[in-house]
Amino acid sequence: MAKASRNESIPRHPFDVHTFLLERDINNKVNSPINSAETLWEFVNDATALAELRFNDGLSLYRGQSNGTYGVNSSLYRLAQTQIDSIEALRSSKNKAHKALAEEVLSRVENEVLQEARANGIGTGLSSLETLALLQHHLSPTRLMDVSSSPLVALYFAIERNQSIDGRLFVFTIRATRSLTASLLRDERDDALPWSVAKDALGAKGWNDKVWHLPVAPLDARMRSQQGSFLAGGLFSMGPSFRQYRSFGKDIESGRQDVLSSSEFRKVCTLAINFPLRRFPGILEESEAWDAYGWSITIPKEWKEPLRLRLADAGISEDTMYPPVHEVRRLLARVAVDSAQRALADLVG
Repeated sequence: MAKASRNESIPRHPFDVHTFLLERDINNKVNSPINSAETLWEFVNDATALAELRFNDGLSLYRGQSNGTYGVNSSLYRLAQTQIDSIEALRSSKNKAHKALAEEVLSRVENEVLQEARANGIGTGLSSLETLALLQHHLSPTRLMDVSSSPLVALYFAIERNQSIDGRLFVFTIRATRSLTASLLRDERDDALPWSVAKDALGAKGWNDKVWHLPVAPLDARMRSQQGSFLAGGLFSMGPSFRQYRSFGKDIESGRQDVLSSSEFRKVCTLAINFPLRRFPGILEESEAWDAYGWSITIPKEWKEPLRLRLADAGISEDTMYPPVHEVRRLLARVAVDSAQRALADLVG
């Protein structure tokens, strides 16, 4: 397949994340096509089928989004996107520092968010990583990407809301060597970012072009029920060994493709995750450069309700994913009072 040069004079049409993801859907690329709610249910419960999407020595992680038109860029990046993407213009001046500058902007924003959270009493007694995990889990901006080790939990998040919009299930595989160890994350400074040591140990290139799995012990009942963990890494920038392509101009039928810019791909993902177009298996071992691959499954809106019912039968619902501790506080207080009265009556007559 011919790859079109970025310098060719053919106009670039606006980049569309949804189109990019639809081109990479695996609904019709797996051995048993995913063409109904029933076949999707069979797929997410089929360990053999899911294993085809995993590195032999790697991890499988899942993420569901009820609006399938969005990518998986971090909330922190979205807030600083205008400033970070303006650095992309430095490429035209052949400034080789643009990758480091983009990461530096994100790091400074992240550090100030963390410090402000601590100043307001959030994360007392927790490590920096645990504080970021807590912030991310409660919808505050971080560079972390929420994932689950359970495909059924991820499926729930893909169908729980936006009933009039198609959802999306992402399947990620990460090399087993890309799990940050406790020793690599440990830093004696209370205000240190969790990967400050990792950056020093790996160097800028190793941080920016790699994806790291952060196994964090559950901090509350919600995190435990969602079987959650996180992916992180430096802010990804395109390079010779890390490229993603899209249909070229309006000449889609020719099969020609255009290399995405860093700012375009960050609308899909802010981490170095390869979203391949080609079929599998076999593709996972073709490139040593990529430490993570992502697969996309479209969930038509008509499938959401039947899948919700199946998940409820399997014990996965709003109450199990979001344990209603605060909502039942008065009920539990009443139970405690009644229990104390019964215990006294039983023991002393």
